[in-house]
Amino acid sequence: MRFGTDGIRGVYPSEINETTARSLGFALSAMRPGCVTVVGRDTRSSGESLADALCSAIEYCGGIAIDVGIVPTAGVAYLTSEYSADFGVVVSASHNPREYNGLKVFGRGGFKLSDAEEKRVEALLSSAPVKAHGGRRIRAGGAVRTYAAYIASKAGGCLSGVRVLLDCADGAAGAAAPLAFELAGACATCINTRSDGVSVNDGSGALFADRLTEKAKLFDATFAFDGDADRVIALGASGRIVNGDHAVNILAGDMKEKGTLARDSAVGTVMTNSGVEKALAAKGITLVRTAVGDKYVLREMLSEGYKIGGEQAGHVIMSDVLPTGDGIATALALCAVSARKGKSPDELDDAEDMPQFSASVKAQREIVQTDVYMDFMRKFRASRPGCRIVVRASGTEPVIRISAESEDADEAQNAVRELVGFVRRYGEA
Repeated sequence: MRFGTDGIRGVYPSEINETTARSLGFALSAMRPGCVTVVGRDTRSSGESLADALCSAIEYCGGIAIDVGIVPTAGVAYLTSEYSADFGVVVSASHNPREYNGLKVFGRGGFKLSDAEEKRVEALLSSAPVKAHGGRRIRAGGAVRTYAAYIASKAGGCLSGVRVLLDCADGAAGAAAPLAFELAGACATCINTRSDGVSVNDGSGALFADRLTEKAKLFDATFAFDGDADRVIALGASGRIVNGDHAVNILAGDMKEKGTLARDSAVGTVMTNSGVEKALAAKGITLVRTAVGDKYVLREMLSEGYKIGGEQAGHVIMSDVLPTGDGIATALALCAVSARKGKSPDELDDAEDMPQFSASVKAQREIVQTDVYMDFMRKFRASRPGCRIVVRASGTEPVIRISAESEDADEAQNAVRELVGFVRRYGEA
């Protein structure tokens, strides 16, 4: 089992199971004997068993496992730092369907592991466990409140009287988002807060935010989270969607006005719409692009001292809050700007997207490394100089993701259609 873009992930139990979780616990213990590890999870039915296997392995090897129960991914990152733990592990498959699960790993301070650290863990996954005395498991009651209180304190303003709708995707947000907004003073209406283990991301949350357009018109702001709440999609009172790109545009613009935007720059990815880049530039803000993946966004932020970055899908990192994407903290920050300026999130957003079309094809990831693919793409790009094209292998699924952007919508749409056809001919799984 190998690390992808965001941890180890697969279908349960065929691709990831209790043996995988125990192996990770043994590997972390071999990497740092006697380690203290915070373990949290989302609401998937397989999560409790996987978390139990992980905790048992750490305890067997003489470490301390702090079981915080159902907590958003960013909550585990915060608690890893708050408890001065060596590692934090989230049992979650984020936005993926319920049949998936995964293991996300944080190191000291709540930072995601570096590539070198991930490779070291991978090399230790097959290591034989070494039993040691002194191991124990602590069940940390109140961990969710500790995290919620922290992000509420970082909201950036009083939300008293602000009416918000929170779609918790029947995931980990249900345990923390209502509490965080209550502590910040907002009047929150919450939907999809079940923890039944089978409905996570099922027709609700960030992937289905477009289903909230009518409901959103009854609130000052609406926020839809994914299964582990590390991403958020916002909607304004008009029902218009504000994705991660546009959230960065709003928040970076506000920071620029307040004089707190480091180096007058924000970080996005190769998928960030050029319309957002143009809107940022009009405010005197430079967009710095990275590869897709919030760990690459964070790496650039840490390397260059940038304060905000994010992805179109809804991951937004505010380094003064946490060193990872936090959908709930992002929603609170957007609410604070809205309350201060008396405008809903869509009214605050001055970016107009350039036509951009995307598609995903189930295919062998290796196709993007073949000579046939590279030769085809070289000629394809040369024939469409006005079209910005991104083709990448998913880091979490056997899927090739295709995107094209152009001022000419037909050109972009046709480019995606042709690329889908190529992938299906030569690499479909």
